[in-house]
Amino acid sequence: MKKLLALLVLALILVGCASSGFKATPAKEVSERLVNLEDVIVVFGQSTCAACTEYKVVLEEVMKNYPDLPLVYVETDKDNRSDVSALVQAYLPNATVTPITYFFIDGTLVGQETGAFRYSQLKGFLTDKGFISE
Repeated sequence: MKKLLALLVLALILVGCASSGFKATPAKEVSERLVNLEDVIVVFGQSTCAACTEYKVVLEEVMKNYPDLPLVYVETDKDNRSDVSALVQAYLPNATVTPITYFFIDGTLVGQETGAFRYSQLKGFLTDKGFISE
């Protein structure tokens, strides 16, 4: 009985650590938002990228503090390849490394930053681009 209880507790801990409130957005949906000339912040990452995994924690924190922020995460290695390719060709110049963050206002690219950032750095970019005010 004690072993069963210990296994159950361990399973709950592992599931809790593995789950994330920040879900990937399909590349096709991101393309549609850009066609509709929406404001959007696109983070391009991969599930196998250590920096991307660390950056997602920062993105989750930003989304907790700014829930209306139009921030999306495209996980390139788990999405439809043709949809990802179409998004890159149409809207994402220099999408050769991950993570990379693109800033669009009214569907127009207004900036991009390569790398994983600390919370304060990302908040600075968001302020500079007019997505948040502080």
